Amino acid sequence: ATGLEADTYTVVVTDANGCTVDADVTLSEPPLLTLGEGAVTDASCPDTPDGTASVIPGGGTGNISIAWSNGETGPNATALPAGTHTATATDENGCTTERSVTIIANDTEAPVLTGGPVTLPLGPAGVISLTLQNLGVTATDNCELADDDIVPPNFDCMQLGTHTVTVTAWDAAGNSSSLSIQVKIVDDLAPE
Repeated sequence: ATGLEADTYTVVVTDANGCTVDADVTLSEPPLLTLGEGAVTDASCPDTPDGTASVIPGGGTGNISIAWSNGETGPNATALPAGTHTATATDENGCTTERSVTIIANDTEAPVLTGGPVTLPLGPAGVISLTLQNLGVTATDNCELADDDIVPPNFDCMQLGTHTVTVTAWDAAGNSSSLSIQVKIVDDLAPE
């Protein structure tokens, strides 16, 4: 018989002399194909593909093949950026199952700000707007800088002299650091 479902069946065999023998035969389903999550290593930065993941197959029939959504094959995937990655397991009967693994960006390093005292002249309109460049401040990050803020952002001719300016930088993961520098504002333009 073919196409039988998992169950217990009685098989009766009769020979040419009319003698019979019967036996119970139990057909069982193959073990359910499963795919468990193994070790996961998060990416160091949002756009850096250095995360890893592994899955653990179980059950199924015969050899089990595993294909990852990034094109890799086998139980281990490497060079994964932050995001969700899916492994699909297929056994010899064509049964499949999936497991999704989430890689997060694990950036915990704050930006690094460097700079020192600086003297800045007012512009022709008697104002200067501060930037990282004219302050001589360098901002670096192990991943990616997202934004910066300078307080106060500008000075005018009523604010000559030395002031403390605070520069803050954020990276894409939300880490931040600040640097306070002394800025001397001077008016070196001759009166008209």
